[in-house]
Amino acid sequence: MSRMLRIHASLLPHASPPFLPRPLARGGASFRFVTNDPREALALATEEAAGKDVRVGGGACVAPGRAVLRAGLVDRLHVGIAPVLLGRGENLWHELRGLEEGCTVASEVAESGTIHVTFAR
Repeated sequence: MSRMLRIHASLLPHASPPFLPRPLARGGASFRFVTNDPREALALATEEAAGKDVRVGGGACVAPGRAVLRAGLVDRLHVGIAPVLLGRGENLWHELRGLEEGCTVASEVAESGTIHVTFAR
């Protein structure tokens, strides 16, 4: 028996697409592109979540996710750090110095060597 993934995603691209697709709905999930600034996009997602958690996904190179972090709009941050050779990969903390201030920080290492770090306000 397959489970339906029932999520509502507001996608904030780092650059405006040449056209703005209309909202998509598939298998109980909906996807909508927004071009607002990160604060407005998060407010829309929070309203749509109707009291449930809102998750912001992305990596070190995702500009909107970094803007949400810089604005202090994240209560809990989970970072998975995969082992790479020195000098490779993306710098997640660029322009985010001091993000950990006022946070409780916990970490654990998976068998694969991936380090999971959680920051909570």
